[in-house]
Amino acid sequence: MIRRFMYCVFETRKRFPFKNYGEIPKTYNPADGDPWDVFAPGYHVEIPRGKKYKIMKIIGVYCLDNGNHKVAVRVHYPGFDPVWVNEDIRRSCKGYTLKTGVRGFYVPIE
Repeated sequence: MIRRFMYCVFETRKRFPFKNYGEIPKTYNPADGDPWDVFAPGYHVEIPRGKKYKIMKIIGVYCLDNGNHKVAVRVHYPGFDPVWVNEDIRRSCKGYTLKTGVRGFYVPIE
């Protein structure tokens, strides 16, 4: 089946430093057996949880040593500010490594 677009659902995960964090339903990440994880940097607000949001663009990937990578996305929701993106990514990736001890590097997709 070919999808014309993908969507994600944001969740509350208190142990992670990402403001807008969730997953892409009906996908499979072999690193942990769960759907692919996403985060949405650059939003002034927390995006409401539990609803489906169309993924407009993949911004980049936070590649982790354990293979459980995090995909940075822009979604169809108001409040996006491209000026905030890089700082959100830097803060989120650094915070994730500090909390989990898992190291990684961020790869932007232009």
